[in-house]
Formats: sequence, structure tokens, C-alpha cells
Amino acid sequence: MSSMSRHSFTSLIASLCVITFQAASLTAQSITWWDKEFDAALTAAKDKPTEMVLLYCWEESDTCAAMFSGTMSDAKVAKALDDFICMGIKNDDAGKEVWARYKVGSVPLVLFVNPDGEVVDVLTGYVTIEQFVTDIERVKAGEQTIPSLRAKISTEPEDIQSAQVLVQKLRALQDISGSHDVIEAMIKVDPKGKSEAVAEGMLWKITDETFAEGIAPKDYDLAKLRVFLKSARHKRIKFLGHDQMATAHYQREDLKASAASAMKAWKNIPDDQVIDWGQRMCGIAYRRWKDLDKANKSILKNALKVSKKTLAAVEKLQKKQPDKTFLGNAMFLHAAILLVNKKRKDALKLMDDAIEIDPDNKNLKVWKDRWVSGAK
Repeated sequence: MSSMSRHSFTSLIASLCVITFQAASLTAQSITWWDKEFDAALTAAKDKPTEMVLLYCWEESDTCAAMFSGTMSDAKVAKALDDFICMGIKNDDAGKEVWARYKVGSVPLVLFVNPDGEVVDVLTGYVTIEQFVTDIERVKAGEQTIPSLRAKISTEPEDIQSAQVLVQKLRALQDISGSHDVIEAMIKVDPKGKSEAVAEGMLWKITDETFAEGIAPKDYDLAKLRVFLKSARHKRIKFLGHDQMATAHYQREDLKASAASAMKAWKNIPDDQVIDWGQRMCGIAYRRWKDLDKANKSILKNALKVSKKTLAAVEKLQKKQPDKTFLGNAMFLHAAILLVNKKRKDALKLMDDAIEIDPDNKNLKVWKDRWVSGAK
């Protein structure tokens, strides 16, 4: 299975984004982090009430840093995790075997693992404090976990909503074959894909076939995906489909077509995807602004609309979960897009505001000084 079908456009461009300020550091005061081998953590979990290890997979990125400094450092989260063995692991010499074992792709990724090493549940991307606490309690209760979902759909195959959740979890774990088995059963219940749940499954089957391992980007046959998107009726499905189309064009270095598909995805984006997807979009827009501007003059203007809405979403989140570093970095991204749109004065003013909010983030001043000197 190719990385194309497993990861969205956001995952692809994240690796290209050069804007990383502060590495996440597993030093939260409230959580006791396991510092021995992973297999020893599995054994130790047997003595915990939940009999589970919480495995936090991370890398040096803004999203992981924000997840750790905000969500993972909150006292309510720490209390909810008292019944788990908690282990943070990075894709380095010490953690690469565990990453490979669980086929870790996009991060941050949280895995709940039983003593046999089996994944009970998975959380993807940035998760707020409130949602994380809710998910921890849900996992403790055995609700909508992978085993419980399997049991439910085995007795209630018509429950396509539960099946949809299971498919999403299996795909987050890169179990594409397992997800196809569930999707096939869902299609029997709703052959025409009228429901969002089954439509999503049909989309994944198309993209998995279109972007199968071994097919070069220039040989992608996008016909089926185009036909599917023309008849798609659910906004979330349109977002996912155009996101995949954007990736295909990007891999072909067709930046004009990629940006057009990305904007179609943006117009249909779910609220819970705005921050992560928007920030990564802005990252690639700043990284390759010269190429994008050459491809189509409107691309950077559209990127400005994205960065503005993304910053607004971050500011809204701050009311529930303050994180000056996360906010400062979001302000930087918006300032960067202002700069490449020739709004230099506005960009520098926003950088001053970001530095005032997060004076400890030395990289903000470095970037501002660079811009003052005339560089972009």
C-alpha cells in the first residue's frame, strides 16, 4: 500500500514545512513517564487497573509541541492517566523499532496498548484537553474501542456508524486490508453509498486502488476519483476526496492543479480539521511561495484566506486551552503568508505581537530580523 493512500495532503506537506520552532520535550510535571524499554512497559501495565500502556508517538514539530505543552501537561489529563503506564516515543534510535512495529505515520499519535502489545484504541492529531480526558475515560470504560467495535458490528452488521469508526481506527493504524474487510460488509448494507459512513468507505477503496504501491505519480488514473467526487453529497467526503486529489497533483509537481484541489478541500473542511490542515497548508505555501506564485497568481491570495481563518480558529481555542507557544507559532504562519502577499508592514506588526505574547520563543525574533533585513 502506498503512502499516498494512507496519508492525506497534510501529512505529505508536513514533512516539507521548514517552520519548526520548539521541539517537544517529555518533561511534563504531572505525568510519570516510563523511561525503560517498551516491552518492560507492557509487563508493568499488568499491575495497572487499566492494564494498558499509553504510547505517545511524537516528533519535533509545532503540533506535537503544542499537544505536549498544552494537552499532555494538563493536571486533569495527568489525573486521568494515573491508571496507565505512560511512555513517550520518538522515531529515533531508541524508538524506531516501536514506530515500525505499529506502522506510525502522521504524528502526534496516541496508542492505547494492552500487555500483549495489541492496540486497544488510537487517537490521531492534535487533541484538546477536554476531548483527551473524554477519550481516556471512554477507553477505560471499553467504549468504542477497537475490540468493542468489532464485537458490536459482528452482532449488529447494520450499524454502519460503528463500522465507520472502526474503519477510521484501522486506517490510522495502517491496517488497510482490515479496513477493506469492514468496508465490504458496510457496502452490503448500503450498496449505493447514500450514507456518509459508506460513502467514506467507498472513497477509501477508490484511493487505495488509484494510489497503490508501485504506481508512479505520472501513471495515477484519477478518473474514478473524479467521477466519485462529482456525485459526492457529504461535505466531509468532499474534503477527504479533494485532499487526496491535491496530493496526487502535488506528487506530479502540478502545483496549479494541486492548489485548486486543496482549495476545494478547504471549502468543505470540517471544523475539527481547520487548525491542523490549515497550518500545514500555510507551511507549504510559505515554503514554496515562489513556485506557487509562478504557477498561478491567485494561489497565495487563497493561502492568505486560509491562514486568516486558521489563526482565528487557534485564537478561539486559546480561550479553552491557553498555549502561548502554539498561538505565537500560528501568528508566525499568518505573518509569513502576509509577507509573501506583499503585506510586509502587517506581517512585521503581527510578528511584534507574537513576540510580545511568547517572548521566550527566540525563533520568532530570528525570523522577524530576517524579514527586516529583506529576506523572505
